[in-house]
This record gives sequence, C-alpha cells and structure tokens, in this order.
Amino acid sequence: MLLSHLKTDVAARNLDLPPAAVSDCVISVPSYATDLHRRSYLHVAQIAGLNPLRLLHDGTATALGYGIYKTDFPGGASGVVFVDVGHCDTQISVFSFEPGQMRVLSQASDANLGGRDFDEVLFNHFAEEFREKYKIDVHSNLRADVRFGLHV
Repeated sequence: MLLSHLKTDVAARNLDLPPAAVSDCVISVPSYATDLHRRSYLHVAQIAGLNPLRLLHDGTATALGYGIYKTDFPGGASGVVFVDVGHCDTQISVFSFEPGQMRVLSQASDANLGGRDFDEVLFNHFAEEFREKYKIDVHSNLRADVRFGLHV
C-alpha cells in the first residue's frame, strides 16, 4: 500500500505524469536487512506495479544524495559520517568523497536502538525528577504513560 501510494500520489503528482507512466524505482533498505527482506522488498515493488532497478543501503542512498553533485571537496579526500536515528533503529555510515568518487569506509547499525529508546530514557528521567520535586508518580498515571506511548 505504501509503495502504491508513493507511486500514484507522490511520484506521479510531482512529475505531472499519469500513474502508469511511473514504473522504474530504486529502493533503499536498512543495512541490516537480510536476503529474505531484500527479496520481499523486490516482490512488494512488483505487486505495486513498480520495476525496481536496484536496492541500496539507506546510508549509501544518503551519501549519494549528499555528494552526487558536490564539487567543492577541500584538497583531496573528504570523510563524512551519516547518522540515521529512526524510530526503532540506528544506522551509522562513514564515506570518503573525492571528485567523481565515493567509497564506503564503514557501516554499523543497531536494529533495536532508536528514537523511541531515547524518548523512554528521557521520559523516565523526567518522571523521576517530577516524582522527587512534586511527589507525584507519573508512572502510576496510565494516561500519562499512554500519551507518551509506553503502553501502546
């Protein structure tokens, strides 16, 4: 459904083309995606009526977007680190750029550490501070926990 929406409502509208004219695509996948995940992405793209030309790691797609038209590299190679903190995962990629060349130096990821984890740490920190300062236990209030999203 998401790929169909991106094809018809986003790509076709932005390109001023009929949805049938949008067919080729490149899909970025997390660096920790398994072969099964990658094949599933390709299958889902075909179901959505898309012709996937290539699968790229998210970090590689970001680096290409950053450096494909960049020409002002200061004297030789330039190293750049991209950090992607999503809702439930974190990916870090290190690239080297030179005019006309890009190299992946390193990639690391954690599929179980993301923004939601940072949110939970902050919530717990401020709940403890609130308890000490105002003598109110925020964790005992189910509405506060649900609004934050801990028990959803």
